[in-house]
Amino acid sequence: MTDEAPSCLRTPPGRIPELTVISVTGSERVAFLNALITADILHLPTGSVRLVAWCDAKGRVERLLRLLIGDREIAILCRHDEREALTSRLNLFSLRRDVKIAPAEGWHVITDTGPESGETPFADVVAGRFIGLTERPEPWRDVQGAWHAAEIACMVPLLPDTLRGEFLPQMLNLEALDGLSYKKGCYPGQEIIARLHFRGELKRELALLEYTGGQPPSPGATLTLAKEDSADACENSQRAGQVTAVAKLDKLETGAVTEVRAGDANATAGTDGRTGQTAGEPTSALQSPYAATETAKQRVLVQAVITVGGQQTLHDASGQPLRILKRQSANAHFSPSH
Repeated sequence: MTDEAPSCLRTPPGRIPELTVISVTGSERVAFLNALITADILHLPTGSVRLVAWCDAKGRVERLLRLLIGDREIAILCRHDEREALTSRLNLFSLRRDVKIAPAEGWHVITDTGPESGETPFADVVAGRFIGLTERPEPWRDVQGAWHAAEIACMVPLLPDTLRGEFLPQMLNLEALDGLSYKKGCYPGQEIIARLHFRGELKRELALLEYTGGQPPSPGATLTLAKEDSADACENSQRAGQVTAVAKLDKLETGAVTEVRAGDANATAGTDGRTGQTAGEPTSALQSPYAATETAKQRVLVQAVITVGGQQTLHDASGQPLRILKRQSANAHFSPSH
C-alpha cells in the first residue's frame, strides 16, 4: 500500500446527471456576477472555469457555484433541485442591469471529454480535467459517482445545504483553487473575509480523511478529537470538524465507486453509476487512490472542515476513527491506515 495521500482520481468521459445549467447573458453579465462572488472574473478568457462562493453579509458561504465562461454567456452549474431557487435569487439582484438569467434547457454537463470529443471543453481548475456542455446526452455514460469522488480526492469543496452559512471561503480551500480574490471590489461579506486574510488566523480548514469502519458519517455530521486514548474516548472528546461529503470505494485495485454522498445528492448504492455494473465488478475507468493489497474491506473517502492543528486522527459519533490524509494548510500529508 502506498504511503502517499491519494492523488486526484481520474474521471472517465461521461455525463454528470445531477448538474444542470443556469444561463447568464447580456452586456453586463460579467460585472453583475463579479459583484456577487468571491473570485475576480472580469478578465478571465473564454473557456475558463471557476469554482466560486456566494456569501452572506457575514462572509459565510451560502452557495458554491461553478462558472463556465463562454463567449457570449456565463453558464452556472448547479443541482437540479436548487436551480429554480437560485435563478430567482439571482434575478433579485439584477434590477436595472442588462442581464438575463434563466434555466438553460436541453443542455447536459459532461466531463473529461477533452478537445478530441468534438464538444467545446472548458479547462477546469483541477489539473488534467475538462468540463463542458452538450445537447447530445445519448453517447455519454453516467459518471456522477466518479466525478464526486474525484472532487473529494482533489480537495474541491462540496457544501451540503445543512452547512450553508457555516464556513468562511478560506475554510473551503478556495484560495488554492483561484476562487477567492482580495484585490477586487466589494461583494457580500467582503470586509469580514478580507479581515481574516490580513489580520486574522484561520482556525478551520478543508481536509481529506479515510474511514475504514462500518457505516460512515453523513454530510453534516460532527467529528471529534479524542482527549485520551481510552474505551470511553468518544464521550470525553471535543468537537473538531464537520463532514461535507463522503465517497465509498470498493474493490480498490479497480477503484469502483459504489456510493457517493455529497451535499444532498446521493448516487445509488449497489451499482456503478458509470457503467451500470454491479458494485464490486472490476472496472478500470476510475483510478484508485491506493495500490490496495486486499479488497474485502471497503474504504471511504471523507471530506470535512476540521480545526487547524497537529491532529492526525478524528472520530465520528460512534467513536470510529478517521485518519487525516491531506489538509489545505502547509500541504500536510499522512500515511493511509493499514
